[in-house]
Amino acid sequence: AWGQSGSVEAVEFRINDGEWSEATYSSEPGEVEALTPFTWHVMLDPETLPPGNNTVEIHSRNGEMHSLPVFYQVLGSGGENSGFSLSASSIGVLVLVVFTITATMVLARIQIGKPIEKSDSGVLDAEIVS
Repeated sequence: AWGQSGSVEAVEFRINDGEWSEATYSSEPGEVEALTPFTWHVMLDPETLPPGNNTVEIHSRNGEMHSLPVFYQVLGSGGENSGFSLSASSIGVLVLVVFTITATMVLARIQIGKPIEKSDSGVLDAEIVS
């Protein structure tokens, strides 16, 4: 982006006629003189956009003046997902934890159900654990 008659105050974008947001910059626009280009970025995550084509409108602004807009089409793959999702590795760890807890409970149940064996002398061997 660059301004012909003065510096650019901001580069703004919106998605599908939504609210305007400001782009991020490699250097502050107000610090760049007229006819000096500078880099700006708009980072979008397709998973946060509604499925299908989404229109991204971009313009620069200086005070009340706006440049002509530029339009891009971005393919969204997410949409309005109000729930949460887990990655495959998170699901694997969760299954492993549940399996470990279940196995521990089953083994403890088996141990509890065993009769106590007495030694030949009729005395139980025991030790005190602090």
